[in-house]
Amino acid sequence: MKTKEKIGFIGLGLMGAGIASNLLKHFDELSVFDTSPDAMKNLAAEGCRSAASARELATTSSIIQLCLPNAEAVEQVLFGPEGVVRAGRSNVLILDSTTLLKKEAIEFSDKLSEYKIPYCDCPVSGLPKKAADGTLTVMFGGAPEHYSRTEGVLGAAAGTVVYCGPVGNAQLMKAVNNIIYNINIAALCEVLPFAVAAGLDAKTLEQVVLSGSSRSFAAEHFLPKMLDRNFEGDYSLVAAQTDLVNIESMAQEMSAKLPIASSMIELYRLAMEQGLSSESKNAMLKVQESALGVELKR
Repeated sequence: MKTKEKIGFIGLGLMGAGIASNLLKHFDELSVFDTSPDAMKNLAAEGCRSAASARELATTSSIIQLCLPNAEAVEQVLFGPEGVVRAGRSNVLILDSTTLLKKEAIEFSDKLSEYKIPYCDCPVSGLPKKAADGTLTVMFGGAPEHYSRTEGVLGAAAGTVVYCGPVGNAQLMKAVNNIIYNINIAALCEVLPFAVAAGLDAKTLEQVVLSGSSRSFAAEHFLPKMLDRNFEGDYSLVAAQTDLVNIESMAQEMSAKLPIASSMIELYRLAMEQGLSSESKNAMLKVQESALGVELKR
């Protein structure tokens, strides 16, 4: 795509690598930076320019998209000794696809405004495969004019881009979406071992859950993995913490009761207390299996 915009991308992890690869298919120029030389090497082989630092990347980019592990990483990339602001350029537009708390996104926006650098929160929904396929859902929080300017950039790795309102609203929307998704996962992990203990076989469960009214994206993705005893390759339980804190904070601010979400959060934390933090979310299954003395498998 011919464009006056020069795109920079920082963070080539599970999601970022796929997003950056799709950007390269749509734009003539793409610079990337990651603390992992191997990650940059893989993208350089596809035709990306590798920057030595976030600061260097900012000197040649008009739009910079971030996809980082947490707020601490964003802080370092933006404001560290070799951060974006050290390039001394104003009006470099930041698109932050890192999963953050709503208040963290607002704080980054406020802090960058002191450097005359606009910031938009643009978290994504979808697994690494969707990032690679270019079929993510992107939620956008920021000024309408920035949305108009960057919709094509965000759409390079997305099937859907949704405007959610001012900065912070996109993170809130992602938290709401993920809570519903995580409730589905928790329900599977609680009920399926119970069904096995009650006498149903795994094949029957798989057939009905994946074709009946309980069918969901969570079931389609995780049930086969549960039956194969595969608890790797997806976001870990501990990675869900940001979404959990987002929803808890919002509920407290509004004095709202969310009993179903609270039960889901309790199961997540119980699983982490039992040493499952680094495993995929479907590992919550093991909590109920242990309690009932059964194992869900083919």
